[in-house]
Amino acid sequence: MIERRRRFGSAAVRSASEAICDRVRELPEWQHAGTVALYAGWGGEADPSLLAAWADSRRLAFPTVLPGEPLLRFFRVTRPEELKPGTFGIPAPPVEDDNEVAIPEIDLFLVPGVAFDGAGRRLGMGKGYYDQILATARPDATRAGIAFAWQLVGLVPVEPHDLGMDLVVTDERVLRLPRRSERTGA
Repeated sequence: MIERRRRFGSAAVRSASEAICDRVRELPEWQHAGTVALYAGWGGEADPSLLAAWADSRRLAFPTVLPGEPLLRFFRVTRPEELKPGTFGIPAPPVEDDNEVAIPEIDLFLVPGVAFDGAGRRLGMGKGYYDQILATARPDATRAGIAFAWQLVGLVPVEPHDLGMDLVVTDERVLRLPRRSERTGA
């Protein structure tokens, strides 16, 4: 999946990312969110940073991994152009104490993944950064997986610490799942 994503091509990534962003903008969770955690696509990932053009009064928070720290931290960014290569070469926000966004302040998490399945299970890159952060998020915060339609697969292997999504948004559809309290194994 990672190799397929890398070969997808920048024009195809851009077009599919725009379709994904259009779907996200239609979500009630986006429309009612005060603070949204998103990311800049990297290595052929779907790129929700395009949503910055429609932020309006929303605070946008981008993640970073700081050397020696085990958890993602989120910082407010108003324009994706502010992002610079960070750890692993992933676009990251400027790290300034007055721009840090606390996890409980985030209403909507847009989450990358290598693959997702119909139950909302997510296969990440294996470091567990998002699982750790999502475990500390408010129970009413929405977790939305962001992916290309071909990244939806029949079954994603999970481990006990893996956390499922409430939504999976692709360039072709929105998969809305029962709230976490209503399902098991995701």
